[in-house]
Amino acid sequence: MDFEQGLNYAIRQIRAALGDDADSPRFLETLPKRGYRFIAPLQKVAESPTSVAKPTENPDHKGKGRNTAFRVLTWMIVAGSGLVLAAILIAKLTSFRSSTQSPRRPVQSIAVLPLVNLSADVAQEYFTDGLLTN
Repeated sequence: MDFEQGLNYAIRQIRAALGDDADSPRFLETLPKRGYRFIAPLQKVAESPTSVAKPTENPDHKGKGRNTAFRVLTWMIVAGSGLVLAAILIAKLTSFRSSTQSPRRPVQSIAVLPLVNLSADVAQEYFTDGLLTN
C-alpha cells in the first residue's frame, strides 16, 4: 500500500512539472489497475553518420539549444529511474523490518485439575469420578 501511495505521489509530481492533467493527459495516461503509459507524440530522427547536428542558437534563449521535447524526455528518464530506485529501497526496507522481528512462538500451556472433589457440592462429584476411571 505504501508503494502505491509513493508511486501516485511521484506521478502527481511529474504531471505538475510537465503541466499535465490526469483528466486530459498529454504526457502520462493512467491505466486503471495496470499503471501509467507515456502517450506524448514521438518523432523519429534520421541519423547521418557523416554529419553531426549542432543545436541552433536562438537569441531569445541565449545559448539554450535544447528543445522542450528533449527536456521532457530527460525528466521522464530521471523520474522513472527515481521511481525504480524508490521501489527497490521500499522493498529492501520492508524485507529488512520483517527479518529483524523475532517470530512469535505459539503459547504453550497446561491445565492442572484436582483429582478429588474439593467443593462441598456433591453434584460436582461426577467430574472427579470421570478423571479417576480408566
